[in-house]
Amino acid sequence: MPQLLLNCQGSLGLRHATKAWNVLPNSHFGTNDPVQECQIPGVRTFIRNARSRKSRLDEKIASLEAALNELYSERDALDEAICNHVVALSPIRRMPTEILSLIFSLVLANDVKFDYRVDSAPWTLIAVCACWRSVALSPIFWTRISNWQRHFSLEKLEVILNRSASLPLQIHFHSDDVELLSAEETRTLELVLQHCERWELLSSRVLKRSIPLLNVPGRGSRCCELSRLKFTTQTIYQRRTHSTSSVTLRSSRRPR
Repeated sequence: MPQLLLNCQGSLGLRHATKAWNVLPNSHFGTNDPVQECQIPGVRTFIRNARSRKSRLDEKIASLEAALNELYSERDALDEAICNHVVALSPIRRMPTEILSLIFSLVLANDVKFDYRVDSAPWTLIAVCACWRSVALSPIFWTRISNWQRHFSLEKLEVILNRSASLPLQIHFHSDDVELLSAEETRTLELVLQHCERWELLSSRVLKRSIPLLNVPGRGSRCCELSRLKFTTQTIYQRRTHSTSSVTLRSSRRPR
């Protein structure tokens, strides 16, 4: 490396730079003393030659920088190619879909709030790649419905109901309104009621005045999949919760 640096210095004329640059003594540059008349031609000659030399150095530097940038570009391209090939050998890409499906089910099992936000599973799983999307779109991952989360919407509810196909549903319906269900909550309950024959679990907390919405003729006999019912009602008096009652029923039928 020292010899290489020395060669580079020699090719650029740097070994003689100090001697070539000092036409005037160094002590002169720290003063306001004028240049002697006999020195002026030599100083002007030095300035002219130095500018010419600087121009040639700028050209060499530009050439070296271009070559260096080309090397950097090639190195960056190799880094990207290496990374892509390393990722291509990732074991998860060769993982059987059965194991991947099991992992997804464990992820959703830890989601105790059944949160279907777009930034949580299973929505995030279907956005990773085509393989993950095909696995995560399995109806088994779209059978739990809850309106507890902040980002719940009727559009998402319809998507979940469609993706769950004909599998049994676990419904968690919650309302905090002290007067009555909102228009969106009423529509949510109506959509869920349309699939009551698929209810496997129903957990609901609503006001007593909202119960008539569930009293639809013929629907009770259609809840053949229901194995667990948890119902909590509230009575409101002067905008405060006056009483709360809860009942939990379990069917002897084993859920599928």
